[in-house]
Amino acid sequence: MNTQLLLKQTRENLSAKENEYRGLLTGEMNDENRGKLDALLTEIDTLKADEKRFNAAVEMEARQAAAVGSHAAVGSGEQKEVRKNFSMIDVLKAGRSERAEGFLKEIHEEGVKEMRNSGLPAGEGIVLPTFVLRSQKAIETRANQIAGTGNVGGYLVETTNEGGVIEFLGEKLVLAGMGAMTLDNVQGNFNLPAGTTGLTTAWETEVSTADETNETFAQISYSPNRLAGWTNISKQLIVQGNPSISTYLTNEIKKAFARAWQKAAVHGNGAGIDGITGTSGIGSVAGGTNGLAPTWAHIVNLYKELAVDNADEGALYYLTNPKVVAKLQTTARQASGVEGNFILNSAKDALNGLPLAVTTAVKSDLDKGTSTGVCSAIIAGNFADLGLASWGGLEILFDPYTQAKAGMTVMHVNGYVDANVHRAVSFAAMLDALTT
Repeated sequence: MNTQLLLKQTRENLSAKENEYRGLLTGEMNDENRGKLDALLTEIDTLKADEKRFNAAVEMEARQAAAVGSHAAVGSGEQKEVRKNFSMIDVLKAGRSERAEGFLKEIHEEGVKEMRNSGLPAGEGIVLPTFVLRSQKAIETRANQIAGTGNVGGYLVETTNEGGVIEFLGEKLVLAGMGAMTLDNVQGNFNLPAGTTGLTTAWETEVSTADETNETFAQISYSPNRLAGWTNISKQLIVQGNPSISTYLTNEIKKAFARAWQKAAVHGNGAGIDGITGTSGIGSVAGGTNGLAPTWAHIVNLYKELAVDNADEGALYYLTNPKVVAKLQTTARQASGVEGNFILNSAKDALNGLPLAVTTAVKSDLDKGTSTGVCSAIIAGNFADLGLASWGGLEILFDPYTQAKAGMTVMHVNGYVDANVHRAVSFAAMLDALTT
């Protein structure tokens, strides 16, 4: 369920409760009505707090969308030109001939300039700048490898293919819609300051000297991490592919990078990115020595870990995988097991009053004690405190020789990204949830 819909439902519920409250005020003020009024006030206060949370998340999403849509490198007219004239098939052909011409040459030169401004060397391939990636059809959820014949590329060759290409199923891309901070076209290594303790005050006498107090900050360091991939592209595909192949290839390249970037942001990449779950100091909710099926108490305690550190504001979400969602839909909130009173009654419901994002990018093969490869992660957090940085667009290099005997060109793709948690207290995780 998206944040705007949750905000709408919350406001509708709030309006209904306020009308009910006003209606009771016109009746007899006896003990029964006083109790109902007090209960309604509590519900109204809770709904107002939820409205504030959802409204903040909607505003953050709107600001993020505006920032992306108003990218300095391209106006609306240029976006239309890119959509009209840019073709991934032209990139493939240029890669084989090692020459970019016309509109593609202009795009390539802009991409080279962008990468150099970011402090990175531009190679000998075709460089796609960020605004080209932004101008293409929006990414949703899928990904694939494109190669030569049959299920590795031959099915993309035009016969009577109508209506585009059927995409391979992949992890949902959710972080961009959860309020994460995106930093495009950054230059070199850089630091962001993050407040760790606020300004403190002390009671003093009328004429005493006030003690010096200081707010403290931490430095969040960003540096480029190379994300690379390759695939084989058949010469026949380049020559015969229908127009929908261009959009398909562009989107699949973007989504392959976005999925890897998302996984690293959540769980780290084992190198330069720690990810949310690998960040020291985030809140921890443990199930048991060998893991445990998630309960309502675990869900509540994940939120509590944020609240006790005053981090329960901003773009608040729960994040988990489909296995956990299925488990929560069959787990009662309390031991008595009242039918229908499950932790989640629908996969699209809010969880503990907060929006729930679900993707298989959240691991379900973690270890805890004797439970190896079967534990899932559940994360709660203010995702506005997650930063996603990129250095320029994507560099595409072509090797027409290695697989020449097979009629293939090897396509290499490089990009540079990073992800950081700005405040550890803004996140909490359960990493040993059992779902079977």
